[in-house]
Amino acid sequence: MKKIISRILWTVGFTAIAFLPLGVYLLVEKMISPTGFWQKFAVAGLGLTSKQTARSRNMWALGLVLWLYDRDRQTTTDWIRKKFRDEPVIAEANVAVLNAGHAFGETAEFPNFLRPVAIGPAPVDPGMYRTVSGTEAVAWGLVALGMRRLN
Repeated sequence: MKKIISRILWTVGFTAIAFLPLGVYLLVEKMISPTGFWQKFAVAGLGLTSKQTARSRNMWALGLVLWLYDRDRQTTTDWIRKKFRDEPVIAEANVAVLNAGHAFGETAEFPNFLRPVAIGPAPVDPGMYRTVSGTEAVAWGLVALGMRRLN
């Protein structure tokens, strides 16, 4: 039954987000559509092509997540402007879409259990830390494997 209801809801434009124990679905209208309605709406005045508009699609979802976890947008907007400093129009489009996602979270009437959650910083022992990307970790693992085979 759950599959049938999900398929019907998907057909009419809704996504089943959570299946509650009582058998009630929480329905949220598709917010991030393939056509990018919210993104197009946010960058309407910037004169971007559809390809340039599509490049900022994930920023709307990021803005909503920043609202959900009660995070400051300033750090993210600074990073966006730094990353796209050679393309200021794209940077401003990404910032506009990010702010649109955040504004959606503020104004949408979500159920009580879907409210912003404040998560504080994790306790970290003082010391020197290194950031390792996935590629570096794989490379180090292959080197370690090679060293093991040589010995």
